[in-house]
Amino acid sequence: MTARTGISIILLLAVSWIDVSGKNITSTPADQSSLEVTVYSGNLGLVKDTRIVSLEKGEINLSFAGVASSIKPETVRVISLNHNEDISIIEQDYEYDLINRERLLDSYVGSKIKLISYDQDNNPKRAVDAVLLSNNGGPVYEIEGKIYLGFPGYPVLPGSASDLVASPALIWKINSSAQQAHSLEVSYLTEGISWKADYVMAVDKEDSSADLTVWITVINNSGAEYKNTSLNFVAGDVNKVPEFRGRMAFAAMEDKAASFAREEELHEFHIYKFAGKVDMKDRQDKQVRLLKASAVPVKKELVATSGRYNYLSRYGTEAQKMDIGVYLTFMNDEKSNLGMALPGGTVRVYKEDSDKSLQFIGEDNIQHTPRDEYVKIKTGNAFDILCERKQMDYQKTGKNTYEIEWEIAVINHKEKEEEIIVEERLAGDWKILRSSHEYEKKGAFNVAFKVKAAKNSEEKIIYRVRVDN
Repeated sequence: MTARTGISIILLLAVSWIDVSGKNITSTPADQSSLEVTVYSGNLGLVKDTRIVSLEKGEINLSFAGVASSIKPETVRVISLNHNEDISIIEQDYEYDLINRERLLDSYVGSKIKLISYDQDNNPKRAVDAVLLSNNGGPVYEIEGKIYLGFPGYPVLPGSASDLVASPALIWKINSSAQQAHSLEVSYLTEGISWKADYVMAVDKEDSSADLTVWITVINNSGAEYKNTSLNFVAGDVNKVPEFRGRMAFAAMEDKAASFAREEELHEFHIYKFAGKVDMKDRQDKQVRLLKASAVPVKKELVATSGRYNYLSRYGTEAQKMDIGVYLTFMNDEKSNLGMALPGGTVRVYKEDSDKSLQFIGEDNIQHTPRDEYVKIKTGNAFDILCERKQMDYQKTGKNTYEIEWEIAVINHKEKEEEIIVEERLAGDWKILRSSHEYEKKGAFNVAFKVKAAKNSEEKIIYRVRVDN
């Protein structure tokens, strides 16, 4: 083995936290009796960590180790579920000055240390006394009156790293009136944890029915591991006062545990509580199944939409092309095998090809959707159906009055009849003077024409509108 030139650290005394003003007790996650994590939109989670902790009578210094490094200490709430009247918390500290090589070396700047080097057989070869002058950008030593920018060997640090902790911890000074075991429930908010909803939708050949699966992905970068945890998440925009992602492992719950979630109203939001327990590592994405529904009735719509204010300008004879959006809609109700308030997320749509292999056909985002409301998903634009609009006449009949005539051609190159909805956006005080097709007023500035285009055919809409702007 060659001589080592890297820097390692040997700490002579064990790491501990010391407060001589009272008795010291440390609680670790091994003491947990239950753990619950509720995840909110906007990088926020609520942790409820319940542990069995035995307290002696008198003033106690309790170190509650293993909390999230992204904790918001000002949100901590501590209660004893069985003897709350017997304890009183005098003060609280949050210790997050964690042990690592650089922090240890920083704490010994200006102090005398030893540097030990080893031979190729890993036996100590020599020990050198040194003063650590700096650790900014690398160690700088004073050895026998000379300055060394680094030195072969391993620093050996005297004393105790009492000001550093191995993991983030809450430390309380507690006044206990009796010696007894407490079931302490510690709740706090932490940043660094969030969720998102992903929908997998598989539609049938006729685009009339679909299977829908909803997965919730929880992204945990909070600086803590949560084992055997009850997992909830809240859909809705919880108001927060403004304040001045890492490696990913993918894990999914077993189907039996992930198939069911209880959903209920919470204030003006919705909370989803998963059956069973999960393990979430720090810097891990955990995916659990919220819902699976089969044979959800869907409807396909082909929609072409014009731009607004097209009546203000005179256009040439060249036709303007309009994209025809392809949409799938379904009702979120029990009749459609749904009926759970659906969290906002991304819906990815698949469909079988002629070989019965599922192919991806598009995706769209949906908002939080209550029960008994429609969901509308855009999968893309139609390929074999074209829509072209042409200004056939333009007249300014008054100071701010215009009459415009439009011809909209729908050209169907498919081998079957298709229905296309053409939505025209208007503005000002408008009136359609005449039209080749019936139309429906959709709002103050929207009308919709429904056109059935036979296979391999062209259908034309012609309408004249007067606008007072």
